[in-house]
Amino acid sequence: MARELHDLVANHFSAIAIQSAGVLSRSDLEPRAVQAILESIRENSVQGMAEMRAMIGLLRAEMPDQDEPTRRRLADAGDLIERSGLRATLTVNGSARDLPAAVDLAAYRILLESLTNALKHGTAPADVTLDYGPNMVIVTVDNPVGDHHPILPGAGAGLVGMRERATLIGGAFEAGPYQNGWRVRAELPLPEETP
Repeated sequence: MARELHDLVANHFSAIAIQSAGVLSRSDLEPRAVQAILESIRENSVQGMAEMRAMIGLLRAEMPDQDEPTRRRLADAGDLIERSGLRATLTVNGSARDLPAAVDLAAYRILLESLTNALKHGTAPADVTLDYGPNMVIVTVDNPVGDHHPILPGAGAGLVGMRERATLIGGAFEAGPYQNGWRVRAELPLPEETP
């Protein structure tokens, strides 16, 4: 629950803070650009509140009601990138498919945290690659970084949380400098299908 709470707060609210700071620091934005950013801020706040309500319901051990949002899936990566406000390209190798719930949640949260870090520290569009193999799904996020100071400081808990998520399901995780930027890569094993 602590990991879920961190991811929820760090990702949604970091995106809101970064996008707000961006709008406030620019007086030359066209009204359409401001409108698009404000719509993204609103979407992030609505999604964050919905996920917070669902988590509070779990903590209270209540039965989820029918209005509870459906679980986030790696297949929603395109929507996630769009909502994040980050400029990024998405490449999907292999056939995207339903994943076991534990793998799906880990992959989604790792991607979400990676996008948040790229938004905080990156200097150019990120490259997101999802590789669906027969026995594994691999999430890779590459983003250029510069010498600028991030809008929001990081505490390093995001990297720890991503590593824990991958390890808990028997996967591998690495994050660090790569070429002219930073790479996050998670290899998440898929259970063997029984005939």
